[in-house]
Amino acid sequence: TRAPLDDPEIRKALTMAIDREGIVEELLYGHGSVSPGPIPRTYRVAVEGEAWPYDPERAKKILAGKGFKAMAGTLHRNGEPFEIEMTTNAGNELRNMVMVRVQEQLARIGVQVRLLPPMQMGAFVSKNLSGDFDAYVGGWAFEGKVELRSLFASDAVPPDGFNVVRYRSTRFDEALLAMEAAPTIVEMAEALQRIHDRIHADQPYTFLFESSRLAASSTRLHDLALDVPGDALANLEQAWIDP
Repeated sequence: TRAPLDDPEIRKALTMAIDREGIVEELLYGHGSVSPGPIPRTYRVAVEGEAWPYDPERAKKILAGKGFKAMAGTLHRNGEPFEIEMTTNAGNELRNMVMVRVQEQLARIGVQVRLLPPMQMGAFVSKNLSGDFDAYVGGWAFEGKVELRSLFASDAVPPDGFNVVRYRSTRFDEALLAMEAAPTIVEMAEALQRIHDRIHADQPYTFLFESSRLAASSTRLHDLALDVPGDALANLEQAWIDP
């Protein structure tokens, strides 16, 4: 809701200025993939569509079309620099490293990111719920159900949900209702595709990556059937260990 981040085209430009493939390779050692939206690729109903590409030149053109001009290496509009504050929760080194990469990459197109100190989790959540932020690095973990209503529905703005970015879209809400009421998996898939397409176009978040869920076992352990990305220990009773 804060200008200039209240414009979906500007949010899209910021997404395209971030090298998410590079982040996956460098910080996840390749154990992940760039995410096109909030619906994981491992979900039981697939959606079609590619993530926005890494294209900083196109990002700069979009921002120029929105009235931003470079002055001393920083974009300005109406005399105001394009600056963003960003934070994350304390104790998560990966998110700290992501923030630094995002800061470096947005600086290349003239957007300045000021990194705030990582926050204790309770304070971090409270700040996000209040809406008193420009940007943060966070993550979601879905187990079975992908909870879209509480994250994106117009009526899920805090304190009624966790739509902390205050995203509102009538077309998203209509597609969400259709998905929830779908009597068949085919109709559910159609509604889910409409949800994906709407979120992809509006970019209420920059979707960075989906990390792979890895499981490993000792060579002394036999007959263990690892279920990834499910429960790696689901079949533990079948395993036995070399003496």
